[in-house]
Amino acid sequence: MTIAEILIQGAELLANRPTPRLDAELVLGSMMGLTREQLFCSCDKQVAAAYHTRFFDFMEQVRAGKPVSYITRSKEFFGRNFYVDERVLIPRPETEMIIEQGTERIVSLGLASPRILDLGCGSGCIGLSLALELPDSRVTLADISMDALEVTTMNAERLGLLGRVKIVESNLLSNLLDQEFDVIVTNLPYIGTVTHNDISVDVDTYEPSLALYAGDDGLVLYKKLFQQIASLSVMPKCLIGEFGFGQSDDVFSLLNTFFEHAASSIRILPDLAGIDRVFVVSFL
Repeated sequence: MTIAEILIQGAELLANRPTPRLDAELVLGSMMGLTREQLFCSCDKQVAAAYHTRFFDFMEQVRAGKPVSYITRSKEFFGRNFYVDERVLIPRPETEMIIEQGTERIVSLGLASPRILDLGCGSGCIGLSLALELPDSRVTLADISMDALEVTTMNAERLGLLGRVKIVESNLLSNLLDQEFDVIVTNLPYIGTVTHNDISVDVDTYEPSLALYAGDDGLVLYKKLFQQIASLSVMPKCLIGEFGFGQSDDVFSLLNTFFEHAASSIRILPDLAGIDRVFVVSFL
């Protein structure tokens, strides 16, 4: 069976999925060590029989809802490939806004060696991307999950950053209260168990609940974090974070509650789909 033939059959099996051809290409390419471009250029190449059963087994898993990134163990984020598995949330394109806003704010601060904290780092995609975009920065990545920190460490090593960044286990700021940071970036869990529960069955089934859910309304962890930051003796210069659909008003209200007198500006920014997605707080 040629690459073209096996991709056609794979896509047919995934007819119930949003992107059947792309998913089939990503899985086969990962198995054969080929990029999508290389697959296109090798359509008539025969696929070894040893790959057939494995490929179609993966297609059945994808058809059942398993994310392709958990099969390929890879997800592109901000132009780089990150290792991911079931221990961490799969990076989303909208989260790249944090990198864009973080880079812009840090550059505007004019700091020679900015101290950045990526809190709730998961795969490390945010903090490690900022470390690469800002070579003079000092980046700390923290998470409550040791499993997630193992993935962060793997990605730091793959990207040549293991000696440059600091990786710490911490429940929010609990193990970091004696440290000072210029900028804190975060993408904490924000799915609610009662309200703000706009989540697909596939995500709920396959991605780690620890990285998804945060109390009834999804904002329990953000409330605790804002409370911690407000009590710091030395505040960061900027706080940037992501939240979910329909949470804009609640997030803005929380930010005003904790930072009304400490912040020079509180901004809510929409993503490319026009959905409010990121908050940016500048402190006096």
